Amino acid sequence: MPLRFDSYQVRKIIIVQSCVRRWLAKRALERARWQVARSVVTLQRFVRGWIGRRRLHQLQEERRQEMLENQRRAQLQEERRREQQLQEERRQQQLQEERRAQMQQAQQLLLEQHLAQQHMAQQHLAAAKAAKKGMYDTLFEG
Repeated sequence: MPLRFDSYQVRKIIIVQSCVRRWLAKRALERARWQVARSVVTLQRFVRGWIGRRRLHQLQEERRQEMLENQRRAQLQEERRREQQLQEERRQQQLQEERRAQMQQAQQLLLEQHLAQQHMAQQHLAAAKAAKKGMYDTLFEG
């Protein structure tokens, strides 16, 4: 025997079905919203990671450029120091050569003065001997 429903029961069944469908739709919508929210969070995570990695690469590149610049500056300073040291060494060498030349000139001058004094002393000695001899000669002549 087939079941027969009256219109009142059919209406109640339809109301129950619509409530269940509404509840299922709300649940599906809520799941979809959570899925979207989770997707948004995942997307944000990936974008923030990408931005962070990009910033990290920029900072690393800036640091690398800074290190290269510092190395270049250090090399320039070292070259300047070497150049100044060479100039100072050349100046010191030139001063030594000038002092050596002055010493040689002074030595030559002293030698010349010594020789002149010896020559003058010899002349005085010879003159004194001659004068002495002349005195003896005058003494014995008379």
